[in-house]
Amino acid sequence: MSIGKKRKIVGNYTAVLMSFRKTFSPELVSGLFRNLTLMLKQVQHDNIRAEMLNPLNQVQGQHDNIGE
Repeated sequence: MSIGKKRKIVGNYTAVLMSFRKTFSPELVSGLFRNLTLMLKQVQHDNIRAEMLNPLNQVQGQHDNIGE
């Protein structure tokens, strides 16, 4: 699964949790947020790994930050 697709899933998951927080028990919402945290860590790990495997991305990213 691509990194972009994982980010979209995490974003959708967060939106659903925020809408359910008043409806469901705190224990359930807490467990779902725990799962979300694990998913976010995996996305972050995948991003770091992708940068390590493709040094060209790192160089491109550095050039993108020059004007900032």
